[in-house]
Amino acid sequence: MSNDDDYTDSDLEIRSLLPFFYPSSRTTPPDPCSTAARIEGDLRTNPENTAFVATTLPAFLFFTATSAPAHIDNVLQTTQILLHTSLHLVNIPHLCRPNATFASLFLAMFPDDFDGYISGPVLVPERETYIAMSLLGARARSMDIINTPECVGKLADGLGFPERVLFHDQAEAEIAAMGSCIQLLGGASLLMRDQPVRFAKDKILDALDRLESGQNDALIKVRRLPASWTL
Repeated sequence: MSNDDDYTDSDLEIRSLLPFFYPSSRTTPPDPCSTAARIEGDLRTNPENTAFVATTLPAFLFFTATSAPAHIDNVLQTTQILLHTSLHLVNIPHLCRPNATFASLFLAMFPDDFDGYISGPVLVPERETYIAMSLLGARARSMDIINTPECVGKLADGLGFPERVLFHDQAEAEIAAMGSCIQLLGGASLLMRDQPVRFAKDKILDALDRLESGQNDALIKVRRLPASWTL
């Protein structure tokens, strides 16, 4: 059996949050309300842990997206509750953050860390990570937790917005298209509301038709999105 020496510091930090989300079994999806209550109770008893939990939670979201994607909504809903909870202020002199809140610490880290995963070239060896981050970005955007230009840009790129050649490798194009479809299925209503011209429904459906009629038909099975445009 593995011991702590087999894990990196980052792995150990993520593992330290597991008991909050999975008090009994890793196969049972976390309950957002009870999980948030456990974390809040611990931070009220041990306020010195607030910065650690707030800055480790982004990594835990990435871990969940790649290892248990069916649970990502539960972890995001827990995060959403915590972001609206009044917890102790934290002073972090070395980061020049006096009176920082849980929400400010989390939101200062999560968007930048997320962009680090989703931005840059689409790489075939990183296919699973890219798809997982597409799901995380879509669901976080639908819950109004994150909406970075990089995430939205990758959605547009995968659909062929604007009309230009972005991917010279077919495998990369297929991965980008899959990521875009997952983003759409994960929640497009807020995106359409905020950018109604760039992401008009007819424009998106036309792009999906082009993807399905091209060489991506083995991977792209989406012809019409759900009426609600959300999961």
